[in-house]
Amino acid sequence: MIDTSSLTDEQKASADFAFHHQRMMDRLTTPDFIDALCVHEAAHVIYNERRGPCFYNVLKTRITCDSQTGIWGGQFGAIEQHEPFCWDGNHSTFEHWLMGDAQAGAAGSVAAQRLYPALDDHGEEGDRRKFLALCEQLKEHPYAPRVHVDMFWAVAKDIVRRQLDSEPTLMQRIHEKAVELRPRLGF
Repeated sequence: MIDTSSLTDEQKASADFAFHHQRMMDRLTTPDFIDALCVHEAAHVIYNERRGPCFYNVLKTRITCDSQTGIWGGQFGAIEQHEPFCWDGNHSTFEHWLMGDAQAGAAGSVAAQRLYPALDDHGEEGDRRKFLALCEQLKEHPYAPRVHVDMFWAVAKDIVRRQLDSEPTLMQRIHEKAVELRPRLGF
């Protein structure tokens, strides 16, 4: 369930490993967590596919340790796009492009929260940070209009909620993709 293949036997025998492994297992064994994680990642895929062809890697849940710094890390299963959708630089397409990115980012937590409201974390914060980082990068682009990130994110979440309510086949597609992704995510 947790990929530890990048770790040495010595690292796996450490107290740090035991600590990180237990923390991950606590989350993974929380009722509905794995199902919500699969739905979360599936919603990202479906919303990215709505924007155009989407190619991605599937990353399994893993624990890592940087051999240089000794810093431990970990990640729950996730999708990683090969090439994110890029803005074409045309001022008139900017808001549409950015809203598509925000919706694809917000879709994961919105769909997971819709199906598993009792969980205390639906993964929104990490996706919001990625969107914020994108907006920070855009500040360097001479033609990119300035955006209010919090407002854009809130609007994107609202649009996704309304789409999930008004398009019954959309949640069905997300569920089917979640079932497909589950074994690839290592569950």
